[in-house]
Amino acid sequence: MRTKAQQMFRILTPVLLIALAALACTISPGSEPSPTAMATAPPDQLVTYPLPIYSTTLNPGETIRGTQMTYVGREGEFYNVSIGGLPAAKRIGDSFTWKGVMAPGVVGDFNLRISPTLLSDNLLAAGSAELFVLNPIPVELGNDYTVLDSLLNYSNLAVDYKVPSGSQVPGTTLIYEGLVEQGAKLGGTTGFPIRAVGDSLIWTGRLRGNVVIRHSLRVASADENSLHLVGTAELWITPSS
Repeated sequence: MRTKAQQMFRILTPVLLIALAALACTISPGSEPSPTAMATAPPDQLVTYPLPIYSTTLNPGETIRGTQMTYVGREGEFYNVSIGGLPAAKRIGDSFTWKGVMAPGVVGDFNLRISPTLLSDNLLAAGSAELFVLNPIPVELGNDYTVLDSLLNYSNLAVDYKVPSGSQVPGTTLIYEGLVEQGAKLGGTTGFPIRAVGDSLIWTGRLRGNVVIRHSLRVASADENSLHLVGTAELWITPSS
């Protein structure tokens, strides 16, 4: 039977891990283009961006950017790698996985496998990944905003949101205010607020001082109760502003 102390430790451990990842680095304020809209978020919120298809080719000595997944070199049928600083020997078809902090407030989860390469000692790894942005407070930047300096960039992130009426679209300032005669009405933006079913919806903003996101969505369906948005997103991890 667990003691009360053990039960409390089990409950608090996930909360402490998320808090430590979010505090990995302090983000200092900096100059920004005048934001057009801003939304508040509870401190324990996170936004998840799946990357269904991810592949990379590494030369010996190279690391997947933003991770602790390094290809050391090949010896016959073995691909020697380092994961989180620990050595491992992999064969074709073996897993190559890692989860950890990529940047302040950004966690990556990479689930890859070793694929064969022809006439080369390079390592080809393919699979899927997920990016988690912790404690986002979205600020609308406008769709003409250009990221001039990025450390990491990921495109074709999968987005599929069903947003109840009165709720905020994850990772944006947009709030679904319900159905009107012309279509779905959105608050939390200074842009045109109404979209009919089938219309596109582009939203660009900053989630944290070091994360910019651009959503490229379409309205799949809308009624008085909910709004369904599908599409993709592109995410940039930048130097902290």
